[in-house]
Amino acid sequence: MQSDPTEVKRRGSLSRLFCIQHSALCILFGTLLAAGANAQVDPSGRWRTLHTDHFRVHFRPDDRLEAGRAAREAERAYGRLSLELHRPRGVIDLTVSDDFDEANGFTTPWPSNRFTVLLTTPASDAELQRYDSWLRLVVTHELTHVFHLDRTRGPWAVLQHVFGRVPGLFPNEYQPTWVIEGLAVHYETRLTDGGRAAASFHQQLLGAAAAGGGARTPWTAQGLSRWPAGVAPYAYGGRFFHYLAATRGDSAVPRFIEQAAGQWIPYRVGRPLRLADGLTRFDTAFATATRPGPAMGASGTLLIGALREDPRARVSPDGRLVAYLKSDGRGAARLVIAPWPAVRSEIRSHRVNAVTGFDWLGDTLVVTQLDFVSRWRVRSDLYRWTPDGRWRRTSHGARLTAARAGGATLAAVAITPAGDRVVLPGVPDDPSTTWGEAAPSPDGRTIVAARHRDGHWALVRWPASAFPASGPEILYRSATIVTDPTWTGDGAVLFVTEVGGYPQVVRWRNDGAATVVTDAPFGARSPAALADGSLLYSTFGVDGWELRHVTPQAGAAAPAIAELPPFDSAPPVQARETGYDAWPSLRPHFWVPLGIDAAAAGRFVGVATVGTDALQRYVYGVQALYAFDRSRASGGFVFVSNAWSNPTLDLSASSDWSLTGITSGGTVVSDESRDAALGFTFA
Repeated sequence: MQSDPTEVKRRGSLSRLFCIQHSALCILFGTLLAAGANAQVDPSGRWRTLHTDHFRVHFRPDDRLEAGRAAREAERAYGRLSLELHRPRGVIDLTVSDDFDEANGFTTPWPSNRFTVLLTTPASDAELQRYDSWLRLVVTHELTHVFHLDRTRGPWAVLQHVFGRVPGLFPNEYQPTWVIEGLAVHYETRLTDGGRAAASFHQQLLGAAAAGGGARTPWTAQGLSRWPAGVAPYAYGGRFFHYLAATRGDSAVPRFIEQAAGQWIPYRVGRPLRLADGLTRFDTAFATATRPGPAMGASGTLLIGALREDPRARVSPDGRLVAYLKSDGRGAARLVIAPWPAVRSEIRSHRVNAVTGFDWLGDTLVVTQLDFVSRWRVRSDLYRWTPDGRWRRTSHGARLTAARAGGATLAAVAITPAGDRVVLPGVPDDPSTTWGEAAPSPDGRTIVAARHRDGHWALVRWPASAFPASGPEILYRSATIVTDPTWTGDGAVLFVTEVGGYPQVVRWRNDGAATVVTDAPFGARSPAALADGSLLYSTFGVDGWELRHVTPQAGAAAPAIAELPPFDSAPPVQARETGYDAWPSLRPHFWVPLGIDAAAAGRFVGVATVGTDALQRYVYGVQALYAFDRSRASGGFVFVSNAWSNPTLDLSASSDWSLTGITSGGTVVSDESRDAALGFTFA
């Protein structure tokens, strides 16, 4: 989990003077704030808790249904992980949050085992689209972190037995990022019917890197700033541990974790692999696991490369303009409009935020992207970019994403807790269904969409005028992914599914034939049809995403699947509901011994601790010291409360002894000073 220094600074502003004299306590306090910054939810207002055998599931009353599902999925994942890994200590706090319109989760093992799940489903995130249930996938991933990071053996276990869950005494936290995230990717794949280790996204990324001479090693497969940045640990680590289990047995991964949790030098990877699994050539095995074989096929013409995000090209209705996302790492991401075929000759551009979707509605671009609507909440809203260059926000907090248009019809996906729905007349809000993009036909009369139901993706179609009571017509089913639907000028539909381990573009015609029309070496995504029958698509190169142009091939039939097994729901669990009680997670979970030699003022010894509850509603730090040679006490505390949402209350107080000078007789004089601060931080 990455920390946000600006968040830590904002929420500890009135404790600076306090921290000058209480550096040990404030290092712990700042570390706690930094670790929890990204996982922060709005802690104000009413919260409830479901108590199960192994979890406290915290939720807002409006999210009770989703909290119940999360509790069932958490107990399911706990049972399955317990068959392979050592069980974590204590009851685990699971917070389900609907404050941020992005699919994600966050975990920390201290001050107690806890993780947060954002309820938003990944409607258009290419990396996360292979899942049987998004909630199952993210809960399994984050709970794997709990099992892995909580495990301590040997000297680490002795130290924790004495001092408690002190930050820095968790040996597996010192492992490289690709180990920590790779293990979670491995188990999310092994224990569900989806997962990134079995999906094509990482296959694309690793294949392109290997072919271009940019493959990472165990020493460089970290979340560095260069491409693929934060995706690298998930891709390389997930593939390595999946390979390790496949070649040396399912028990190889648990044996590695046990060895790593007890070694004196905790960051080593090769040694525990050698001791646990006899893997003497760790670097060779890593290369074998993470470098797919040579890919064959037709790449098409490179238009733009070295991008950090999928350019998602969209062709204007008259075929003269192309809009695409340009995120080259040299500044903020921009939405660009350029003439076809001179796509590098930008007509105009506009900065955009994250999770950007867009399409042409006539001569106007409709855009969806994330933005703050309050201090705590980030929502996806709709914008319009008109031909005169005006950029106008047309919704506020509407939670609209994946904008698509055809004719005069605008379609978007509205985010709901742990789900979504298509914003078109008559489409029901069905909790058992989640949607990818929904694309209206060029005349606006027909809709095709990627629909996820019963654990599987399908391409479906219905008339825009009325959603059928019996449900939409199923055009194509897949055991992997169905994504990026779009129309061609002759009424066919292009979409993406996995073929031979890579995503490829498939054309579906009205006669029911579905044929593969790309053979890109490292896969093809986000197709856009041009007037001459050729198409644009996105793929990977060694330096990032690429936008390419290709003439469709007369390919083979796409893999045909008549029926798929139904989704296996998590079994019910016994749970009782109460109001939210901060104390079980807020109470002190560790102590740190302190010693300060203040010369003539005394030699002080004491303890310090910090803590926060599962919601980070309250954060505190306490330090107490005593000088036995001078019978003097010293101490202080700092406290932050987010109970009011906005403002934040910052409160601190301290009492210290310090030297004040030397008298004429040569005697060193010491004096006690007391400081207190009380303030509010607005944001």
